[in-house]
Amino acid sequence: MQWFNLIELGQLYERIDKDVELTYIFGCLMVVQLIENVTIQRTRIAKKRYLNLGNIRGETVKVTLWGEAATSFEDSGIQSLPPPIFVALTSLKVKQYHGHTTPCFI
Repeated sequence: MQWFNLIELGQLYERIDKDVELTYIFGCLMVVQLIENVTIQRTRIAKKRYLNLGNIRGETVKVTLWGEAATSFEDSGIQSLPPPIFVALTSLKVKQYHGHTTPCFI
């Protein structure tokens, strides 16, 4: 048996840098961006992909997938589905990235 402790998108700000409890969110998939190569600490290249999720209140959040999570996210199958597409994302850490709060899957 599995269960998820989903939180509202508005509660993400309370979770910034609190990695003790991983974050689980649910939302309507609005945008899947292409994979980007990003230089980390001027020493290594990492793969990154953004997903934008929304809810019925009009709130949106940008989720960052890093590394294997970014490359293994199967977007071709998702693009063939009729909207709306709802996703549940688990095991996220909420971080500040370039001044924005973003849940990250590392």
